[in-house]
Amino acid sequence: LRDEETELLRVFVRASVEKRIRRKMRQEQLNHEKAARLVRRMDKQRKNYETYTGQTWGNPENYDLYIDTGTTPLEMAIDANCSRCESM
Repeated sequence: LRDEETELLRVFVRASVEKRIRRKMRQEQLNHEKAARLVRRMDKQRKNYETYTGQTWGNPENYDLYIDTGTTPLEMAIDANCSRCESM
């Protein structure tokens, strides 16, 4: 899409590893160890982004909107994303 004349909103949503583990524990009813393994596995899969784009996954310079859901309530993150889309 980089070479296309397309309006594109590139959003990266992050949180600390520990907050992501706790969220996964709640979502999947997992213990800490299993949730941590799952988060690590998901991160490893997400790193494939670098293979396809040649850019570093998670680098704020690669995104139009970078949201930390560890410090920003989820509703505020959603609102920020929607506002940014509406302004395009």
